[in-house]
Amino acid sequence: MTNQLLLIDSTPAWRLDRATRAQGLEGVRQARAVLRAVDARRATEATESESAGVTAEAA
Repeated sequence: MTNQLLLIDSTPAWRLDRATRAQGLEGVRQARAVLRAVDARRATEATESESAGVTAEAA
């Protein structure tokens, strides 16, 4: 029995083809677009709620 750990080769023996890579990158692009839209909507809602709070206090 050996007391040494076996090292795993860090370079994969496989490669993604161009179509698979393009599909994955498109999915990442879509996910980022959704996250940006959510952030923008939250910012708009926060601004609107702050404006409504100021209006309510003035009344």
